[in-house]
Amino acid sequence: MNPFTLITLILLTAMTYSSVAQTNYCIQFEYDAAGNRIKRKICTEENPPPGGGTGKTSEAETLIIHEHHEPEEPELDIAMLYPNPTSAICIITLTKPVENATLQLFDLQGRRLQHRRVSGSQFECDLSRYTPGTYLVVLNAEERKVDRRVVKE
Repeated sequence: MNPFTLITLILLTAMTYSSVAQTNYCIQFEYDAAGNRIKRKICTEENPPPGGGTGKTSEAETLIIHEHHEPEEPELDIAMLYPNPTSAICIITLTKPVENATLQLFDLQGRRLQHRRVSGSQFECDLSRYTPGTYLVVLNAEERKVDRRVVKE
């Protein structure tokens, strides 16, 4: 590349850069009472032209990052699973009764050992024929699911 072309390229770049208005950005955040960020506002501030004048602030974009909602109370919850550890039968008691729910027992390798339909608020799960270890009791009811670990001695 010859020196004349290089100097011309540098001059054109400098002239283009000086004629374009420079923009500064600011970001403002809003927080809820718990300290969670719920809104981000991106603002631009245009610099004044070289001959003087004042800058202009405009809102470029407002994004909702996260709206904080209090978690709903679970409608399906195991109040008690006892005795734990157990040697044979464990009893599962729910806070609210369920209709036509599925009670399943899994080992820690993911194999399903028991599967049955249950209704009410108290169920038994028989582990007497299984080897000692940790098992997972899973209860599914109307697209809701809870699981608890139970130890067989």
